[in-house]
Amino acid sequence: MQDRPTPGQHWPITTWQGWQHFATTPPPTAPQPGEPPRSTEERLAYHSAFVTVRTPAINTLATQVRTLMLLGRHQQTTARPSLIVTGPAAAGKTTALLEVGRTCHLAHTRKHPAPPGLAHQQVPVAYLLVPPGATAKTLATQFARYLGIPTTTRMTQTQITQAVCHTYTTAGVRLVLIDEIHRLNPRTTTGAEAAGLLKDLTERIKATFVYTGIDVAATPLFTGAAPNSPAAPASSPAAPSPPATARPDPSPTSSPTWRTPSTSPTTHPTHSPATPPTSTNAPPAASEASPASSAKQPSPPSATAPNASPRKHSKPSSSTTSPKKQAAPAPANRPKRHDADVKKSADTPNDEDFAALYDRAWDILIFARAGYLDDVSAHYDEVLHEIAQRTEHTGSLGKTDIAALVVWKRLTAQTRWATDLMSLPDTHVRAVTEQAVTAVRDTTLPRSEAARTGRGIIAELPGLRTGDALASAVLTAAAPQRMAVYDRRVQHALDTLGLTLTPAPGRYGRYLQLLDDLLSHGAARADGWSARDIDTALYQMGANPHPAGT
Repeated sequence: MQDRPTPGQHWPITTWQGWQHFATTPPPTAPQPGEPPRSTEERLAYHSAFVTVRTPAINTLATQVRTLMLLGRHQQTTARPSLIVTGPAAAGKTTALLEVGRTCHLAHTRKHPAPPGLAHQQVPVAYLLVPPGATAKTLATQFARYLGIPTTTRMTQTQITQAVCHTYTTAGVRLVLIDEIHRLNPRTTTGAEAAGLLKDLTERIKATFVYTGIDVAATPLFTGAAPNSPAAPASSPAAPSPPATARPDPSPTSSPTWRTPSTSPTTHPTHSPATPPTSTNAPPAASEASPASSAKQPSPPSATAPNASPRKHSKPSSSTTSPKKQAAPAPANRPKRHDADVKKSADTPNDEDFAALYDRAWDILIFARAGYLDDVSAHYDEVLHEIAQRTEHTGSLGKTDIAALVVWKRLTAQTRWATDLMSLPDTHVRAVTEQAVTAVRDTTLPRSEAARTGRGIIAELPGLRTGDALASAVLTAAAPQRMAVYDRRVQHALDTLGLTLTPAPGRYGRYLQLLDDLLSHGAARADGWSARDIDTALYQMGANPHPAGT
């Protein structure tokens, strides 16, 4: 591993080479008396290189991190205690995180110097950014990228995770800094899986994790509002129960608690932000945080603590996308709407009956979605995700992809159409699916129209001419952020909710229109939800004894 960039080469700080350069490069110095005058370019370079003021608050933060690292050093069976640094945007959270990381890095290298002539054999600190819309696999790839672990598009998430855990343990990583954690939304399928990956990594990598993000203490990620949040039992990336935010002492003469360091190019402490971020221990002690100090001793995990391992789930036994069978309570006396009325719903927001129908539907969908995330293994949809990632690069689905989706949907292949499909050249199948992929990804079309167009295109292929179960899986793999899966359980759930969807031609397009109507009427409750999230909630509540989809 190359420790430093060569002249003219730039490594991002989210790689080991970039972090090593950041941590070991001394801050710029001011001109000394007697030195020749600097050029304009040199002066601008000096003033653009911000200097972090070493305030008492940042010293306290560094001490807190070091304390948690010592406390977790001998913890072998569960995740180590973690830390959350939160606050509004532009308050200096990343600056504080980087300064603490630099302090820990330098402390480690001073205590464990490398032999003469050799580079350091250990990597004490890792720094990562959560990418926008991160999936579990892309997040695992970010961990791999930091240490230069080679990955390919054909590698599964499990393979990447195993390589990351082995390499991070071998390299001796002791502190993992994860920035922009607010980008994870555990209410979505991808966000819940990424949060589950973080929990897995905290238990398998012998390091202390520190998270930072914009007001994360009030988000589902750490409040326990979503089943896969860190505060929820058996489904979290770290260890916190609902974090206890340390509040500054109201006395103007008292020292501030967890204020962010000043980051002024002229090093004046008066440039500190007016609204500082707060830092919370994860997990906190059982009592409330004291205003005078935010230092907490981590409480031992209980039977419902987030550090507990997630429940093991049984193998899927019923049709479509998930293995469980729990159904939400069915609403009574729901007025049914005709398909034509559903299509007009976006144009009739003042229809009180229709709005009330959708309000009641959301009450049940939220409950069902929580049950789905709690009941279904986070690994079940790996097949769908791998096909979606492959389709992202190839722009089409082949016979192998469709066959895998048949297994994922638990459909029977002992049919005439399976023989007919396998008898076609793969190039022909890909030529057809390529047109469908282009159609459903066309953002100039409304979602329902794109779905209707894509569904019509793939109807040319055997097995996709009638029924929408397999066809919807193919289109969802082609555009997982836009499309959704349809099957008998979804239809049963819609009937239960009083949302009629007839089997007339064009059903899949009307189904996506109905999901769009639900999202548009969901208001704040639909925040972070996708069409795919709604279909998983419908699946959960639509349990029935019938075998695989229509």
